[in-house]
Amino acid sequence: MSVVSEGATYVPAGASPGAPEVQAQPACPRSQSAPLDCLCSFQLPSGEIPLFWDSAPTTVRPKYVKTVFTSAVLCALLGHVADARVARLVAVAAEFLDRERRPDWTWSFFGASSGFPPDLDDTFFALAGLKSHYGLAVVAGHALEHLEKLPIEDDLVCTYFGGRRSSPDLTVNANMLLCSSLLGIRHPVLARVRDRLGRAIAAREHPVRPSYYRTELTLLTSFSMALAGSSVDWAPGTRTMLVGRVAETMRNAAPEPLSAGQGAVLARVLGLDRASPDLVPSPVPAGLTRRPMPWFRRRSTPVYYESPAAGAIYALLAGSLPLPETSREGVPA
Repeated sequence: MSVVSEGATYVPAGASPGAPEVQAQPACPRSQSAPLDCLCSFQLPSGEIPLFWDSAPTTVRPKYVKTVFTSAVLCALLGHVADARVARLVAVAAEFLDRERRPDWTWSFFGASSGFPPDLDDTFFALAGLKSHYGLAVVAGHALEHLEKLPIEDDLVCTYFGGRRSSPDLTVNANMLLCSSLLGIRHPVLARVRDRLGRAIAAREHPVRPSYYRTELTLLTSFSMALAGSSVDWAPGTRTMLVGRVAETMRNAAPEPLSAGQGAVLARVLGLDRASPDLVPSPVPAGLTRRPMPWFRRRSTPVYYESPAAGAIYALLAGSLPLPETSREGVPA
């Protein structure tokens, strides 16, 4: 999630007095349909699925922070799921995304009215999520236009649009690569990014490289899904490398809905044993999770409360993915 660049002191506008107030949300029911029930309980009438709250979920009216990211991920990753409830979630979220669209077909993490610049993975997730809304030709065309214009540094695309100086982020690029795969687009930049990400994962760059993402799991998930969606053969050795990195990362992952959901997706994509204790973290209550958010730099609120919605999206996705082609090994040559 592209949030705030180095040294920024931005205060999100979503928690302003004009933002809608949201009743405290219950934890997700523990049943076979728990991820879907969770998403339904968190989606607002506007279609948005908020990611953060800035006050305790036990309060009567916690203030939410307006964000585009989770709604875009929902539409991009679950738009293919043949379930009436999922289709309804996606359709309403797509309307929200369309209202948050800027004239140049870009999206900002905090929404179009926030004053915060648009960024790479919010934009590409939103474009992939609006494929059915506008048609593949339209959204893929805008994605290709963005790839032509965005600056590249160290074979990675920089995070922000509009000339804002920003270092490239490994996970942001992996998300862009995944969305490009979902849109079926080809561009020389994508091959450079793919190869650079493969080297970065093998070299364990994520823990020592500044990132908007707390763990390496989203990088591994998006990268593996992008490769699995490729139509070309994979070079030998990379699947084995990814399996090792996934197992190592999952052993150190916090037992929370997002890591559990992404672990399930990775197990499906890479053909791993979901029951392995190295790959699936322990289950935890799926309510709002109190988490330090230092990149918000808010003096009055040193922590935010994160919803389990993103984890629910990945849990639903894992159940909808086809079995992997285990004969294909590694990274596209």
